[in-house]
Amino acid sequence: MVIDFDGVNYLAVLAAVVLNMALGALWYSPLLFGRPWMAVHGFTEESIKESGGAGTGYAVSVIVSVVLAFAVALLAEAAGTDTAVDGLLLGLLLGLGFVATTVGVNYVFESRPRKLYLINVGYPVVSIALIALLIGAWQ
Repeated sequence: MVIDFDGVNYLAVLAAVVLNMALGALWYSPLLFGRPWMAVHGFTEESIKESGGAGTGYAVSVIVSVVLAFAVALLAEAAGTDTAVDGLLLGLLLGLGFVATTVGVNYVFESRPRKLYLINVGYPVVSIALIALLIGAWQ
C-alpha cells in the first residue's frame, strides 16, 4: 500500500475535526445521551463540576480528532474513496468493523451495561461514518 500524503484534502480534515468535536459535544449533551451516560456512571452535575472541569478531556479530544480525521483521510485516499456514498461505506466499515467489535469484547468481559456500550460506541461509529462521508464527498 502506498500512503499518499499529497492526496489528502487538509481542509476536509480540518472540517472533519470540527464535525467530530461538535458531534461529541452534542452526543454527550443533555439533548442526546448525556443524562443516560451520567446515570449509568452514577455521575451528577455536581460531581462533574467537582472533578475539576473537562479542559484536559477537550484538549485530548482535539488531538485525537486530528489523528482520527487524518487517518480516515489517508485510508480514503488509499481506497480510492471519491464520493459521499463511498465515504459513508468506508466509515461504517471502519466504525463497525474495528471500533464496535474491539470495544464490544471489552464490555462483555467487564460485564459493563449494554446501554453504556451503545452510547460510547455509537459516538465513534457515527462520527467515523460522517468523517469519511465528508472526506469522500470533498475529494
